[in-house]
Formats: sequence, structure tokens, C-alpha cells
Amino acid sequence: MEPLLTVQIPTYKNLQQLEDTVLSLLMHTEFPLKVVIINNDPPSQPHIEELVESFDVPNVEIIDAGGNTGWMGAHNLALKSCNTPYVALLNDDVVFLPYHLDFWRKLCAPFRHANVGAVGPTSNFVMGSQSLWNIRAPYIYETTLLIGFCVVMRTELIKEIGGLDELLPGGDDFDWSIRIRKAGYRLIVDRSAYLHHLGQQTGRRVHGNKWDGTVHQEDTVNAIIHKHGIRAWYETVQATMIVVQPEGGRTEEDLWLDRLSESVEGSKGINLGCGDREDIAGVPVDMAKPGDRGAGGRKFTGAKPHLVGDAMNIPVADHSQDYIFAIHLFEHLIDPVAALEEWKRVLKPEGMVYAVLPEHGQLDTMVIDYSHVHAYTAPTLTSLMESQGFVVEGAQSFNSGAFGVIARVE
Repeated sequence: MEPLLTVQIPTYKNLQQLEDTVLSLLMHTEFPLKVVIINNDPPSQPHIEELVESFDVPNVEIIDAGGNTGWMGAHNLALKSCNTPYVALLNDDVVFLPYHLDFWRKLCAPFRHANVGAVGPTSNFVMGSQSLWNIRAPYIYETTLLIGFCVVMRTELIKEIGGLDELLPGGDDFDWSIRIRKAGYRLIVDRSAYLHHLGQQTGRRVHGNKWDGTVHQEDTVNAIIHKHGIRAWYETVQATMIVVQPEGGRTEEDLWLDRLSESVEGSKGINLGCGDREDIAGVPVDMAKPGDRGAGGRKFTGAKPHLVGDAMNIPVADHSQDYIFAIHLFEHLIDPVAALEEWKRVLKPEGMVYAVLPEHGQLDTMVIDYSHVHAYTAPTLTSLMESQGFVVEGAQSFNSGAFGVIARVE
């Protein structure tokens, strides 16, 4: 598969941390990507070439900048030849954690929405809304500021807005955040993507305590205000968290479920694996109520079941239900055949199942969520359900990377 993402890493006399960054990236993340190291210290070139050779992988390249072009200059140099749809600007003082294979997949997923321009992770060493310590922050949200230690952008967009401004004394992340938003695009944070950041390693080593000190910060703020105005700077520095809402407040998937919920009005059914969704028809059923003894962290999930039970032990009488809604549930079931047998038990003759699942043909659904124990496409789910006595009457794909299925008991 051709690379979809170029990860650009400027470096300057930082060989050990560069090795940790690139090795952890290659070992602990998985995506169709290539890595470009931009070396700002020509005497280090043989050592970096030796390092890359030791990785013994074909997707790591080196650009010799010919001198210290700085962080922004190095990225601009690499952007000239970047031809992948997405580009990641990455520091050389970060470490990717084990079992984060889906890191880049998560940061690239929001680009399925045409108005998303850049996406960033959360971290231990980062200012603003991306800080790990914002424990109660939403899972995914829009913001006014993405910090430059790691940010994924649309390649054509960063080129169209002129790349990085090398005349600034700092604050490149403030600058591009303002310019991307002015161009009509959104900045997104996915807090489930975490990257460990050492922070200020090259800056402190080269510039000492002047780096990010009072004078440096004041120079940066003044430069951003001079370029964009005080209102744009103030809105950006707030790093506001804006809960992501689809246009009109409802996604394709939501609208599909709205129509089905209306169609079963007056019938008897259940919303299996309800979570906190109260907009779906049927009696809410889930494994535990928040705060129940033994439920652990479910105290904080907001789940609102009226009945407690699981997909293979539903607390209702035989052949008592007209329908079952199962929204993002089936991919979590270890024994889907046993679940379908249980669903046939509780459904009336000609009873209906309305299910939504992630589409494995669009996304690698197994690495998106560790609790996904099976992967499905519309054809594979159809085959499974029909083998267990259901008739699949229709399937619909959504732009969210999921699909919906309508089936009835044969």
C-alpha cells in the first residue's frame, strides 16, 4: 500500500533521543506511512545514516538540511517533496508507548470530515487543552490551538497557507492554528491518542534558560499579535475545548436510527447495550447500572439501563419482543452465534434486528478499540446472520466508517 502519511522529524545534535523517537514509532505504531528525518547538523549525518541503516526498514528517509535551518525551516524543506495526503510534524523528543498500534489511525480518522484541517493527541508535556491532566475533557473535541510537538495536517492545506513562518521567534503552532481556522478548517484533539513528550530538549540545550523564558514568550506573543491581531491571539491562547457536533447536530447514522425508531413506535422492543443513548427506541438494557457494586469505572459512564443483562442473557420472556436495537455492540461479543440464538429466543416471529457496526473495509476496526473481538463488513455479517436463521433485508454505509443492517427472524 502506498503511504498515506509522512512523519517529518527535524533533529539537531540529538542522536539518542532521535533513536528513541523513531524506534518507538516503528515498533509501537502501525500505519501506511513513511518517516523523513531532517538533519540540521551536517556533521551528524553519518551517524544518522548509520542509525537509519540499523532499523533495516524501507520507509525511513533522511534529508541533509546543509546547516541549522531551525525547526520551522526543516519542516518547510521536507514539505517541498511531501506527496502523501497527510503530514505529521513531530518532535525528536517523544516516545510512543507499547500497544498504541492505532495511534496514527486515530489521528487520521477525523479527516473523513472535509472541514477538519489538523488533528493532535494528548500528552504529559503540552500546554492548553491537550494536557493529559484535563481528566474530564471530552473524548474528542474541537479546539482553537494545536501544539507542534505532534500534529497531523492535510498536506495540501499546510502548503496552501504557506507552510511554517520562519520569521517568527516561536509560536509556530499559534500561527498555523490561526491560519488553518481562518481558512475555514477545524482543529481536533483525540484524547485516546497519547504521546509521551520529554519537552524543550533541543531548545534548552541550544539556548539555555532563554528558551521559553519570559523574554522569549513576550517576543513570541508580540509577533503573533502583530501578525494576526490581539483578538485572534486571545481566542487561540484560550485553547478552548468545543464538543464536536456534526452539521445539524445529527450524523448519517443518527438520522438512520431516528427513522427506524419512528417506524417501530407502538411496538415492543429493547435497546441492547444502550449505554447512555436515550434517543433510540426500546427498553434500555445494559450490563450494569452506573455505581452498581462491582461495576468499577462504569460509575462514570452515564449508562442508563432499565434492565440489567447482557447480549447472551437478556432478562425478557421468550418471543416477547418485536425488535432489538444493537448499536456498536455486536463487534464486542466473544460468541456472536450464541448471541444470535438468544436474540431469536426473545424475538417474536418476523421480529427485527437493527444493528450498527464499524466497517472493517473502511477502517482496521480491530486496532481502533481493543475491546473489538471480531471484525465485520456488511457481506460478512449478512453471511453470519443468514446462517443462523435471519434474513438480512438491507445494509447501509455511513460516512463515519460504520454500517447499519436491518434483519428479521426467518
